[in-house]
Amino acid sequence: MIEVAGTIVVVTAGIFLLMLGVLALLVPDQFGKFLLAFAQTSRLHFAELALRLVVGVSFLVCWPFMQWGGVFRVVGWVLIITTLIMVLVPWQKHREFACWAVPKALSYTSAVGVCSLVMGSFVVLRSIGVNNWKQGLTMHSSRRRNWLFVQPGHKAETPESGVRVRRRC
Repeated sequence: MIEVAGTIVVVTAGIFLLMLGVLALLVPDQFGKFLLAFAQTSRLHFAELALRLVVGVSFLVCWPFMQWGGVFRVVGWVLIITTLIMVLVPWQKHREFACWAVPKALSYTSAVGVCSLVMGSFVVLRSIGVNNWKQGLTMHSSRRRNWLFVQPGHKAETPESGVRVRRRC
């Protein structure tokens, strides 16, 4: 159940990145205002931190079941560690940093938009396992790190049954 909730959060984060990329490419002025908004009040600052923490934990919960799981594992830890550091920094400093950094980043708005689209696509496609769906396979998890793919309608053999299970990426 936790894997399903985590996957929903990860896919939602990917969709957020896709929407952010579209916003950056089509409406750059609104994109800049959106980036600055997260650091304007303590409430928004802590909302951003909570969202970062939820997404980071979701990456850590789901990485064993996702294609390119190692990437999601690293990103999850980066999000969690940077969020914990940001908790120690007063929100006013976050606002000062945003006021300094966002105008510089806006000079590269189209590049940021394209990168956001690429990253969002990667997150969504890797988290739902597009390559496996093309092969007509379904995912069954037997244990957190021992997962396998079986044909629909066939019984999955688990490590408990004495059959050696190989991870398939």
